[in-house]
Amino acid sequence: DFFFDNCSTRVRDLLSEHIPGVKYPDEAAEPHSYRTLLDEYTYAWPLTDLGQDLIVGALSDADAGVQGQMYLPEYLHAVLDRASVGHLPLVKESRLLLDYEKMEQERSHKPINYPIWVFIIILLLRLVTVLLRKKTPWLDRIWYFLLGIGGLIIAFMWLGTDHDVTKSNLNLLWMNPLFLILAFKDFKILRIILLVFSILALLGSISFQELHPCAYLMIGTTILTLIKSSIRSRYDYSADAIVKN
Repeated sequence: DFFFDNCSTRVRDLLSEHIPGVKYPDEAAEPHSYRTLLDEYTYAWPLTDLGQDLIVGALSDADAGVQGQMYLPEYLHAVLDRASVGHLPLVKESRLLLDYEKMEQERSHKPINYPIWVFIIILLLRLVTVLLRKKTPWLDRIWYFLLGIGGLIIAFMWLGTDHDVTKSNLNLLWMNPLFLILAFKDFKILRIILLVFSILALLGSISFQELHPCAYLMIGTTILTLIKSSIRSRYDYSADAIVKN
């Protein structure tokens, strides 16, 4: 369980178990959630960052605290450097075996966050099709299909694995397996349900779970697509009624 039981937390637990009286700092040098700590090591890979933000749930937004921060080796090192046993420091001496200065410099270089620009373009194109009332049934179905597949992955990580941090995931509301049904067959009531779910996801992001910026763009695209489908269905129904009359 990568936040709570990994190669770094086991070092922490072994030290606590085998060194009587070991005391870690009461407060972290800087407060972080599990998600923000993860972001520090993935921002150089925007697509990986997006994927991980979609997979982890609300638990990742909890304050990690001193103990939680030690799931990352660099933070484990920093905390142990401040730890003590009685009146003595836990660490007597620290030696640097490998210098990753070059890697640190590379990590400080922020790359272009291309997924955001991709989804901004998709959202704008969707907005244009809505305003112009363009029929794009195949594009709608492809979008619904991709959302449904993503929903299956999120649902599996929630229900099919033992990872606590992938449960209670707000992303399952707007990236829902039910979209797979819409991809093959249009149901008005299902469109309404999924529209409500998407709006609830936006509201839930205020206090329940932090969403990735791309998620907001995808939710916006989904809401526009659902609304567009409703407008198209109403227009087609009205046109059929006129023809029959």
